[in-house]
Amino acid sequence: MTREGVILAFGGGVVGDLAGFAAATFMRGVDFIQIPTTLMAMVDSSVGGKVGVDMPGAKNAVGAFHQPLAVLSDPGLLSTLPRRELLGGLAEVLKYGFLYDPDILALRGGAEGWLRLTEWARSEIIASCARLKAAVVERDERDVSGERAMLNYGHTFGHALEAATGYARLRHGEAVAAGMIMAARAAELSGIARMPLLDTHRELLTPLLEECPPLDGVAAEDVVGAMGADKKRGRLMRFVLLEAPQRPVLVEGLPPEVVERTVADTLLELGRR
Repeated sequence: MTREGVILAFGGGVVGDLAGFAAATFMRGVDFIQIPTTLMAMVDSSVGGKVGVDMPGAKNAVGAFHQPLAVLSDPGLLSTLPRRELLGGLAEVLKYGFLYDPDILALRGGAEGWLRLTEWARSEIIASCARLKAAVVERDERDVSGERAMLNYGHTFGHALEAATGYARLRHGEAVAAGMIMAARAAELSGIARMPLLDTHRELLTPLLEECPPLDGVAAEDVVGAMGADKKRGRLMRFVLLEAPQRPVLVEGLPPEVVERTVADTLLELGRR
């Protein structure tokens, strides 16, 4: 391998992040091409040039910004996905609906709703999500202005949930789905949003958690504690919340009692499902 070589990242989000990180660091940077094979990677992780690896205490704690030469997505590959991986990818799809595109929120019914769509409709949704993310990244590639931070909707809670469960119990998309439910609850509890924001999130996102293990054994204090290690926080913890669908706001800090109640109530609710 020389500096003129190209690394091909053929796989899901972990493969893309690892191959991209290798490309960013080998000989101080070589080219790479993303060929995502999962829904999660096609709509989110392969686009934007964030590459990195997890460390024991925090997700993606070591990484770089390194843009691929191209992202080549073949939706036909999704026919090989296990159902649980498809459900996790749909969480990232719905994230774009909550943030930007009300048409995406018409996608209901979990995996069955996705499979009822025509192949063309599924391809259009994937392309729409990729376009939405690419547009944000073009304006704020290195997450400086705060606009790119909006793409982390559900991720502050979700990353902490992953860390608290050892990165082994939940798929990333499942953690993001639970994290968006937590974000909606926090928005209502803090008065930033009005009802029925949480009910809308429950309706769309709970079906995506049907194959993940119950969360009744997860301690709320462990999840809250894991937020302190999130690489995205500064002096105050940052949360992306919604005033309403398609109206995101970046909030610097929430009252501790709101965060604690949000996590505890959501874990209790998801543990009973």
